[in-house]
Amino acid sequence: MREFVDAGESARSADRDGLQEMLAFIAATRVTFCIVHKLDRLARNRADDVKIHEALIGAGVTLVSATKSIDQTPSGMLVHGIMSSIAEFYSRNLATEVTKGLTQKVAQGGTPMRAPIGYLNVRKTDENGRRFARSR
Repeated sequence: MREFVDAGESARSADRDGLQEMLAFIAATRVTFCIVHKLDRLARNRADDVKIHEALIGAGVTLVSATKSIDQTPSGMLVHGIMSSIAEFYSRNLATEVTKGLTQKVAQGGTPMRAPIGYLNVRKTDENGRRFARSR
């Protein structure tokens, strides 16, 4: 048994050291199963998920999720595809929501992050009692 970890790296990209090391190990070694905690930890991009899954199938490896029931049956493949699409949606939607929140913060006179060097981080409260940061 071998464990591969991509500590602190997002599954939005397949260009991760741990993932690439795992795929190389699988291609060079006789492996029966690839066990992942959750599918969205393997890939959050449908195209990457398909490529990774094709590489596993090509090597004769069965993908197993500790949290979802997926297998090589038609219904298992359907669940895998749906979960992969949901993971991509979640990732893209989260990015959109974060951008929207930062844009709204700037429009209200706040700063989207800590103030640049030379400015002060000042916390203020608006008329509705909401706290926000401003740079001075």
